[in-house]
Amino acid sequence: MPFRGQVGTPAPYALDTASLVVRRGGALLREGTDYVVDAVYGTLCLLEGEASPLRVTLDYRYTLLRLDSVVVDAVTGERHLRRGVSHLTNPHPPLAAAGEVVEAHVLVDDRAEEPAIYPRRGDATTDDAVFRGRLPEAARRLASGEHLRVLFLGDSITEGGDASTDEDAFRAVAARLLRTRHPGIEVHVAATGDRARCSGSAPTTRPAIGGGWKRRPRT
Repeated sequence: MPFRGQVGTPAPYALDTASLVVRRGGALLREGTDYVVDAVYGTLCLLEGEASPLRVTLDYRYTLLRLDSVVVDAVTGERHLRRGVSHLTNPHPPLAAAGEVVEAHVLVDDRAEEPAIYPRRGDATTDDAVFRGRLPEAARRLASGEHLRVLFLGDSITEGGDASTDEDAFRAVAARLLRTRHPGIEVHVAATGDRARCSGSAPTTRPAIGGGWKRRPRT
């Protein structure tokens, strides 16, 4: 299925590899001989060989994820399990009804032996106090109403490779928050990475930008 210019939607561990059947023109292909498959992301590649105009077909099963909610009636104290809607990569929990309080979320995964329970720990908040004052030039531009250019150094997550839409990508969300807090200011956001193709890698050289950039040691 097309996905923001990519071959398919990243859905780690969703493919049931035991169910995968690959055929070319009706002939059964063999894994490791005729093709290789990435069991994590479910991508498949035919091995190099004789070019064939015959159509390649795939048959397979895949699993979905679901988030259920344990809710408590604020009046009676009774607990109920609200069922969510299954989704391939990004399930959302069901909304609590009026008078109900969410106590926990339950991740239902067909690949797991038991569901995972995540107690609710209060509303998430963003604490930006530790970053206040770290970017004096950016703060000056925002205060004076000048346009601002923001460059994020990161990897595929920063670029938005796993976001469901361009509007939900990290840089788009960051730009939207800046424009909301500072209406009327022209904001340009870009993302780049230096040898950071995945979350396990990190920039190793100083990027070609000004400022006192230093590599932060791993902790």
